[in-house]
Amino acid sequence: MIVFNRKRPMAKRGLNKVNGQKYWIRIHPLCGKRGVTLEASKWAQVLKSAGHNYFWFAGLLDRSPDRCFLVPEAFFQHEKNIWIDQQIFGQKRRDPAVTDAIYELKTFLKNHCS
Repeated sequence: MIVFNRKRPMAKRGLNKVNGQKYWIRIHPLCGKRGVTLEASKWAQVLKSAGHNYFWFAGLLDRSPDRCFLVPEAFFQHEKNIWIDQQIFGQKRRDPAVTDAIYELKTFLKNHCS
């Protein structure tokens, strides 16, 4: 789980310093009663009680659509992510095509947070 605003990561920024900041909660997937999902829900309440806005960003969601950005490519079981995993794990070297795919996916996901 990653909680961030577009300016700086949460770890470098106090929650009570500025009210009304926009934070994104990115998690893969965000649904059900899993531990990480429950922890993310607690973070959402902390942000809300501090006067901040928050949004969910994930590849699989079961949250209110008004605060959600569902991007299937962010799900770890998406075909692109499975292919990348297969190319990386158990290998001593990474093919440049895999690195290109990682950076393309990173850019694609980052553009959906803007």
